[in-house]
Amino acid sequence: KRGYVVAVQQHFLTKDYRSPHDFQNAINRAMLSVASSIPLDHRQFPKIVVFPEVVGTWLIACDESKVIEAKDSTSAMLSLIFSHPFAFLRQIMQHVLFIPHYGLMGIVKRSIFGMRSLHAWTIYRDTFSKMAQQHQSYIVAGSIFLPSFNLKNEEFQLGSTGLYNTSVTFDPMGQIASISRKVNLIPDENFLDAGEMSDVGICQTPMGTLGTIICADSWMPEMYQKLKEHQVEIVAVPSFVSPASTWNSTWNGYVTPQPDDVDIRDIGISPESLMWKKYALAGRISMAMSPNCLGIVGINSFGRGKIWEMDSAGNSCVIIRKNGETKIFQDENSDVVVALINEI
Repeated sequence: KRGYVVAVQQHFLTKDYRSPHDFQNAINRAMLSVASSIPLDHRQFPKIVVFPEVVGTWLIACDESKVIEAKDSTSAMLSLIFSHPFAFLRQIMQHVLFIPHYGLMGIVKRSIFGMRSLHAWTIYRDTFSKMAQQHQSYIVAGSIFLPSFNLKNEEFQLGSTGLYNTSVTFDPMGQIASISRKVNLIPDENFLDAGEMSDVGICQTPMGTLGTIICADSWMPEMYQKLKEHQVEIVAVPSFVSPASTWNSTWNGYVTPQPDDVDIRDIGISPESLMWKKYALAGRISMAMSPNCLGIVGINSFGRGKIWEMDSAGNSCVIIRKNGETKIFQDENSDVVVALINEI
């Protein structure tokens, strides 16, 4: 069970989504950073690489120069609508009955992502599948907004119902190893559908059982109980904090239902960055340990950079809980945080 786990915190910019080639180059830069951080005689070791949440979301803008050049995300989305008016109208007509549930702006957002979902998924799948094969790694490919999947002839095919914050894990053969859907949505995601507890993605790797939960899910105790049921040994958490100033600002409390174990004295006083260590993966990972588990590893990857006006921040980390002790590995100045796991 020896191998490397990696949390990516590379900066992503709007230009990285200009074309499939640009996006692939951005992902490959991160994978090359991983390779350069591992000794030559360890290159054959198993690797699990986790990318940040929503890294695939803005692939809806790929191959649309006017969209990429827009001054902000609102202008970009309007440009997409004007570029594909009939596809947008078809989506609107399909969603019109759901306006009372999602609101008018929610339906507009669902329609934009819906009409571009196949385009975005194709680039996302092809890029991460190729990178997983080329770098012989398990890649937890951040996340992307997608409809549900259908399993046909033992292959996952993109469906046409729902819209979920979805994380896909690819194995070193470039095949889909697991699919996770975010269960606990934040207010900015009110146009998306929430996943079920059964949507936690689980897969087997040479380093142990890998489970993926997405960002806000890592703040909820019940998610760790689900991981515990699957006897996971490695927990991946793709995350995204925006605007960037939030990371060092005062924490305003949960934006999802608040668990009973939260100390209300932290609200309005402690910095958000510290609360990630207390109430998210670093503070809760032991909850996922099954009785016969000697140790557990967590990988928390945060997005950095600026897409249109939307900036993001966070310090990615690797957490190792073993023999009652917790070690946290971070490197604020690197594009990747790499840790060697000798035995879980």
